[in-house]
Amino acid sequence: MTIFTLLAGVALALPLFAALLWSLAQAVRRRGGLRIAHASAGLLTLAAMAALSAEQPGAATATGGLLALAGLAAAVLETGWNRLLPLVQVAAGGALAAGLPFA
Repeated sequence: MTIFTLLAGVALALPLFAALLWSLAQAVRRRGGLRIAHASAGLLTLAAMAALSAEQPGAATATGGLLALAGLAAAVLETGWNRLLPLVQVAAGGALAAGLPFA
């Protein structure tokens, strides 16, 4: 693995970790449907990372699809710039659902 591959991985993972932390914080701070959407997006982000670490493509694909839906729900329910980080979860979930990391 070259240093450029490592840096590219870090650059791709950094927004996803930020979205994970944002979702978990919003799950504590908000109420109602927005709390549920952020809690599910945060937990599904953790599940997707676990599926990738375990190198299980089927679980990663299923979790990715659910993550994209949960991130989309959080993005729709949020206001203003707060939609940005859930959209990162939508993109990551869509990539996992398409099977990109395992291609």
